[in-house]
Amino acid sequence: MVEKVFKSKHRPIPPSCPNANADVETFHNLVENEFFDLENFASREDFFCKISTYQSYFNYLRKNSYKGYKAPAELIKLALPNFDYNRYLSFPPIDLDELLIKLFLKGYTISVNIPIIFYLLIAYLK
Repeated sequence: MVEKVFKSKHRPIPPSCPNANADVETFHNLVENEFFDLENFASREDFFCKISTYQSYFNYLRKNSYKGYKAPAELIKLALPNFDYNRYLSFPPIDLDELLIKLFLKGYTISVNIPIIFYLLIAYLK
């Protein structure tokens, strides 16, 4: 749908990164099984509240047996001790529907203004 409607090109993870693809697929499976299959949402606000909580749990507390029983924050801290991982792991979930509506109302065309989307996304988050 994204390729058809927005003329966007799908770019798979390069073959030189085999573990990255496995990590992405594992994450998607975990989120599906541990969050979406278990939770009900009373409203859009309820969804964003719950997904924010799950994201914090996943990034800071959930131990991964395939990663030496460490949470993502622990793994980053070990690999990159001076990296500001909190800035990235605490990035809030984004309501892309709301963002795209705001962009369309301002007259932006998604396929032409990809750099503008990222600029507006940053402004939206501030």
